[in-house]
Amino acid sequence: MPQREPTLRDVAVRTGLSVTTRCSASTIAWRWAYYAAAERGLRIPHDLSIIGFDNQDLIVNGLRPRVTTIELPHYDMGRWAVLELLKLIESGRDRPAPHVALPCPLVRRGSTASAPRGE
Repeated sequence: MPQREPTLRDVAVRTGLSVTTRCSASTIAWRWAYYAAAERGLRIPHDLSIIGFDNQDLIVNGLRPRVTTIELPHYDMGRWAVLELLKLIESGRDRPAPHVALPCPLVRRGSTASAPRGE
C-alpha cells in the first residue's frame, strides 16, 4: 500500500508546531479554509493561524474567530496613482512609474497566535 502524504494536522501533531496558511480575498476560499481546518480537527488559532490581506468587512466579520488581516491602503494607493498620472501628463514624457511601498497596517484579530517556543 502506498504511503499517503502527511496532512497539516500530521505535521502539527508530530512537530508540536503551529501551522500557518494564507487565503485570497475570496469569501469561498476563507470559508473553505475554516471548514477544512475544522474537518481535520485543527483549532484556529491554537493549531493553525490564518492571516489575510485587504481587511474586507464581509470576510473578517463573517468568520469566527475573526480573521487577522493586513489592511490595504486603498485611498492612499488611488491618491498616489492619480498624482503620478498628473506628473506624467504635465511632463509630456513617457516614463515608467516608480515603485512605491505604502504602509499596510496589521489588523490583529482572533485567527492568529504566537508560534510555540522551542524547548
